[in-house]
Amino acid sequence: MADLRAKAYGLAALIFAADRITKMIVEARVSAIDTIHVIPGFFDTPMTRETLPAANKEFWIKYCPAGRIGELDEIAKVVTFLASDGGGFINGQAIPVTGGLDWVV
Repeated sequence: MADLRAKAYGLAALIFAADRITKMIVEARVSAIDTIHVIPGFFDTPMTRETLPAANKEFWIKYCPAGRIGELDEIAKVVTFLASDGGGFINGQAIPVTGGLDWVV
């Protein structure tokens, strides 16, 4: 459990750092770089299947407005859109892909 908690703290620090870097690039007005920070919620991956306790999974499903765990193709579709011409005017944003459980951010 301590190892899982350490990973969670590390992930929180990484999310914060990525958000700050995104904002710093936009504030510096570096026109050659589009910055978008995608914040994933809880997704079904080999790591989450192996390491996440059942109680944590049940908690997520209970409180997530989507009522379920995300599938990897859902986050892939968001990233694909952001990388396409359709996402060309989106810059300097943090995009949560969390099923509505945005306090993860």
